[in-house]
Amino acid sequence: MEPKKQEDFNLTSNLNLEDSTNYQLLLASQNYNTFYCIYGKLEINQKSNTLEGIDLKILNYKGAFNIGFIGDSSMNNFIKVRREKTSLLISIPVNGFSAIQSTSTDKNNFDNNQPVDLTGITNVRVFRGLIKNDQMTDRVWDSEFRYRDGRNRRDRSVQSLPEGLYSSIDDWKKSNFDYFNEDKASGDNCFTSYLNTYPN
Repeated sequence: MEPKKQEDFNLTSNLNLEDSTNYQLLLASQNYNTFYCIYGKLEINQKSNTLEGIDLKILNYKGAFNIGFIGDSSMNNFIKVRREKTSLLISIPVNGFSAIQSTSTDKNNFDNNQPVDLTGITNVRVFRGLIKNDQMTDRVWDSEFRYRDGRNRRDRSVQSLPEGLYSSIDDWKKSNFDYFNEDKASGDNCFTSYLNTYPN
């Protein structure tokens, strides 16, 4: 008897665009066998109905290694935010073995360095990119970017890296939200998230 095939389906959640008090779930994922979630608290200007910033936190639930943000805990974190039609796109790079568990971003990381108008936004798409950690040595095997089977050990070529993995922060900076062109919400290893917004 053949095993039953996993059905292809989209998973969604909800995001309240009027809530600037609570951290809301943006994305759940796993890397290095660590399950973690990224939460965001929206900084909203209620008068102009614009997004002016996002405070972000990563919570590592299970696994031996911490997943964290890139850069430092201030604005130097390579997060990108932009509006495309009725979608708000948020792009967040993360790193294995990072101690940075919270960070924030503001309009300086937004398209055109301007607050984002939330009028008519019906969904938020969050993308998580895993950036290779150059500090890892052979004492800890980087299973996301390297392959081994006994004596057969090698780096994965950039072309064969699964979607959502980047060999350097420079590769990440070159990415231009191309991954959001797919209609499907979820990809390999849960590197994207699709959130319906309310009220809309």
